Amino acid sequence: LVTDEKIESVETLLPALEIAAREGRPFVVVAEDIEGQALAALIMNAMRGTMRVCGIKAPRYGEERRNILKDLALSVGATFVSRQMGKKLKEVKLTDFGKAKRLEVGKNWTTILGGKGSLDSVEEQIEKLKVIIQDTESLHECDKIQERITRLASGISVIRVGAATEIEMIEKRHRIEDALEAVKSAQAEGILPGGGSFLVQNSVKMVEFLDDKVENETQALGVKIVQGATREPLRQMCLNAGESPDIIVFDVERQEKNFGYDFGQHKMVNLVERGVIDPARVTRCALQNSVSVAGTLITSNFAIVEV
Repeated sequence: LVTDEKIESVETLLPALEIAAREGRPFVVVAEDIEGQALAALIMNAMRGTMRVCGIKAPRYGEERRNILKDLALSVGATFVSRQMGKKLKEVKLTDFGKAKRLEVGKNWTTILGGKGSLDSVEEQIEKLKVIIQDTESLHECDKIQERITRLASGISVIRVGAATEIEMIEKRHRIEDALEAVKSAQAEGILPGGGSFLVQNSVKMVEFLDDKVENETQALGVKIVQGATREPLRQMCLNAGESPDIIVFDVERQEKNFGYDFGQHKMVNLVERGVIDPARVTRCALQNSVSVAGTLITSNFAIVEV
């Protein structure tokens, strides 16, 4: 059930609960907010096991939230219960409910799979939104509309992990999870040439950029320390591959943009074209976290190190 009303009393939600109990189906209500007696009733039913019920607070605010709820109702085949649409929560019928094959609810995210809404209606709504984008001048509004199109048009893939042993299966699953998180990071902030080449090449630019900004020998030493640290990922890769770190780092420093050492082919290549890339967010966070840890150690009298 999808509504933009704020549900506080049990009487408001009672007709919908009675319909769900009569049908014997799991009941999910997405609303502006659920609190008070209504929230207590949902919790009690869930704890006692009398009903499989879940309440979800709608995301965002104002008109943007109403648009999201309209799209959600359309995708699951529900009637959007809204006072603006002339529909009250006390008047709901079985035909106002939507259906979905599967629902996963977390603390901050809800994923709905296999909504039973009309595909023609969804496609029609997507086309309408595309027309609205063309007539919208605000870039911010265009981003919001594009998000709605993405939610309506996107699909879900289920990756099944199998292996000969449980240990191998866990390892494969962790690799897949890491890959998915890397893709999300790349979508958020873009990609960089991988293999440690980006850090090595930009460490040279960093020294040139900070040359006239260094005020004393202590700061100059700090710049050299950071420069040396940014070369360590590539040096470690060289040691792992049985290559000479000094020669590879020296060659990578003098390569063009996006070029670096491919340890698979044992030669310099365009890493972006070869698909050897890193998410920019991962590289940035690694650098920031390492500087934070180093700063903490420098200002500490003692440190406990696990061997």
